[in-house]
Amino acid sequence: MLHEVRLSSKPRQRGKAGVYVSATAINPEHFDMTDDKFTELEDTYTAGIMNALGEGQILVCGESGDIEIGDYIVTSSRPGVGMRQEDDVLRSYTIAEAREAVNWTEEGSDERLISCKYLCG
Repeated sequence: MLHEVRLSSKPRQRGKAGVYVSATAINPEHFDMTDDKFTELEDTYTAGIMNALGEGQILVCGESGDIEIGDYIVTSSRPGVGMRQEDDVLRSYTIAEAREAVNWTEEGSDERLISCKYLCG
């Protein structure tokens, strides 16, 4: 089954599928189709690896303030980047739970990769 996805583009965006990790080649063994159809598919799409459950990392920014351990993470206005959720209620747009804190005034950058627990699977 194919799903077409895009990087998030607005704060608290619904319809998230997971955290994009990397691109990978499309495996012909996963599709029951002719070689011509597969070539067309391969020329049109790129397969992607996404994390949706378990523990891993997520790229976050300071758009909604400092992040504390246990804060929920949602999409920000930056494409593909998360931010702190304003409350502690698990919502339909919640992506992850922070496993480390970020104080943006002490950071040398306005984005950081942090450890998290994925909640969108």
